Amino acid sequence: MTSDHPDPPGPALPADSAERPSEPAAFCERALLDGLLAASPAGFAYIDTDFRLVRVNPALAGFVGLAVEHMLGRRVAEVVPTLWPRLEPICHAVLAGGHPPASLEIAGRTPAQPGMLRHWLAHVYPVRPDGSAAGTGIGIVALEITAQKHTEAALRASEERLRLAHGRFAAALENSPVVVFAQDRDLRYTWVHNCTLGFRDEQVLGATDAELFEQPADAARLTALKRRVLDTGRPAREEVPILGQGGPHWYDLAVRPQYAAGAVAGLVCAAVNITDRKNAEERARNNELRLRLALDAARLTSFEWDIQRDQVRRFIAPDAPSASPEDAPNPFGAVCQAVHPEDRLRFIAQIHAALTSADGRYENEFRILYPDGGSAWVYERGRVERDAAGRPVRLLGLSQDITERKRSEQALREADRRKDEFLAMLAHELRNPLAPIRNAVEILKRRGELSEVQIGGCHSIIQRQTEHLARLVDDLLDVSRISRGQIELRKGTFTLTDILQRALETSLPLIESRRHELSLHLPEEPLWVEGDLVRLAQVVSNLLNNAAKYTDIGGSIRLGVECADGHALIRVEDNGRGIDPAVLPHLFDLFYQVDRTLDRSEGGLGIGLSLVEKLVGMHGGQVEAHSAGRGRGSEFVVRLPCLRDLLDVGAVARPDPVRKTGERLRILVVDDNFDAADSMALLLLGEGHEVLTAYDGETALDLALNHQPAVVLLDIGLPGMDGYSVARELRRRGAVPATQLVALTGYGQTEDREKSQLAGFDRHLVKPVDFDALQAVLAECSDRPA
Repeated sequence: MTSDHPDPPGPALPADSAERPSEPAAFCERALLDGLLAASPAGFAYIDTDFRLVRVNPALAGFVGLAVEHMLGRRVAEVVPTLWPRLEPICHAVLAGGHPPASLEIAGRTPAQPGMLRHWLAHVYPVRPDGSAAGTGIGIVALEITAQKHTEAALRASEERLRLAHGRFAAALENSPVVVFAQDRDLRYTWVHNCTLGFRDEQVLGATDAELFEQPADAARLTALKRRVLDTGRPAREEVPILGQGGPHWYDLAVRPQYAAGAVAGLVCAAVNITDRKNAEERARNNELRLRLALDAARLTSFEWDIQRDQVRRFIAPDAPSASPEDAPNPFGAVCQAVHPEDRLRFIAQIHAALTSADGRYENEFRILYPDGGSAWVYERGRVERDAAGRPVRLLGLSQDITERKRSEQALREADRRKDEFLAMLAHELRNPLAPIRNAVEILKRRGELSEVQIGGCHSIIQRQTEHLARLVDDLLDVSRISRGQIELRKGTFTLTDILQRALETSLPLIESRRHELSLHLPEEPLWVEGDLVRLAQVVSNLLNNAAKYTDIGGSIRLGVECADGHALIRVEDNGRGIDPAVLPHLFDLFYQVDRTLDRSEGGLGIGLSLVEKLVGMHGGQVEAHSAGRGRGSEFVVRLPCLRDLLDVGAVARPDPVRKTGERLRILVVDDNFDAADSMALLLLGEGHEVLTAYDGETALDLALNHQPAVVLLDIGLPGMDGYSVARELRRRGAVPATQLVALTGYGQTEDREKSQLAGFDRHLVKPVDFDALQAVLAECSDRPA
């Protein structure tokens, strides 16, 4: 690099220098210096005392954006006018020797990049040749630091953003439940924010989970999760429970690896307390479980119809009716197809009514069809949800299987119908015997005009019809007692021949009156059974009476006994009207009758077969009915457990013979029914007894205390002072200790017998009392010591 200006003098040699370099050596030294300046990345300039550029290296020329030759000889203020205001005071001070060499940062714009603010670090120093005090010029060395300045600015901006972010993050952490902490590779806590679970910061820092948590399981769970992140370098997130005061505390824990020098150096973790959410989820699960149990118990099905998407979803409870798979969405049309055709239009109409109604209430009963052809009744109730515009968007509700309820309602209607028919039949059956009784009474009023045969005939009519009435009442009471489990069997050991013989004594008059042919088939060896002889005879008698009534006159009846599979079988067959197979399942229902004709020629209340089934069941047996159809006869089979061991005939329980009273007794008859009291008194007088009569409780009490009767036949349902009160009062006074109190009443239930016993009665007889049974009771009373 050359110029017209004299080169600046070189630096002064040391004073003690022995010699100066030779000219060739000086030339070489200068050439070396020129090369260094030309190659230097730092800008270099030499300025004379007029502040003109005397020497400039290429680097500085590049900074300015001018060629070297265009800069030499020109003033600095002219070449870089934007920089000179910053340089001028320093240059003056340095040149005058009043300022030491200075380093400063200058910034400005140059022609090289006029739109860009550039920065340099400049060193300004005086040039003093030969160590003189006065400077001959100024040396400037400049290094561009624009990139560094930009980096520093970016760093400052980044640091500011980081500071602001840190401030916001810290403020957010201060007001949030998030726990943030860091741990090193040994899993010791190095930093923690929002310390929780009752720990203080100083307790946590430097500790491990095993040192902090009392429950080893908690520490082991946390350590395993964090160790996995350390080993794999992959973040992890889990919901973890930690036992604390008041139960477990749940945290949503996120663990991330922290790197240093390319390796995992520790962990940064964030934990959010989700205990409230977990508790809410647990409550929701419990509520859902309770709802599910309620739905299961009630056999309910919840449904949802998304009207916009036309999707019907159902949650199916176990055993609940559904024509669709559980949770499988179906279009509304498919649901309609599952509704019974007879109910489909009504089903759609109810849906439409709910969609268009103001309150959106929906309620419906209909039948659904199963793929196998079966059906079930369903009751649905729900509500329509609407959007902000009032359009229906969803129908939510519950379905319930009401098939059993519908069957019960049908059964109740059927039972109610049968009850009405029964009451009509009962009135008919009660009037039938009353008519001949009334006729016989009217005939007996003309006693003087009647022969003994006619009078005997009237007596027979009255006796037969009263016995018929008594049987009707007894059958009704038996059905009631058996249904409530209040009948007791008086068991003994009998042969089937004993049972059949007693049953035939009852049924033969009806069989003979209808001119039926009866055939009896008995085994060669006797078959023994255990049971109540009277009740089992009643079973066979009812079946024989049924066969006689429903077989046309002159028919045939077969009564057979056999043993099969350890059971005794009693078969009653007839060639009568037969039974429609469709009604066989209902044949033993209470009040059920196959034929309901107006003439009521066969009579009956529809309770005989029901009574048969219940009595046989009480003996551990079964009864079956068979028929090939109308006009083809019928067969009833009674199956009873058979005793294999033959027992001594003497062990068979047999009824005691009727005993006649041989002693004249004083008897008090008490009944508020004058006819009943007077007629009983006449009967007893006819037997030779002394009879007193009372029609109310107070009179009965006076007569008993004054006359000391041996027997008091006392009605319970007396006006005013009832029979229980009379008996208690007599026993309380102790005035008649030897008197036998016999309840003679229409109340015959078990509780009635218990009440009479507690009141002090010795016996309990039910009206209408069999006179032979009454005579047996009186005979026992006459045998008692006074």
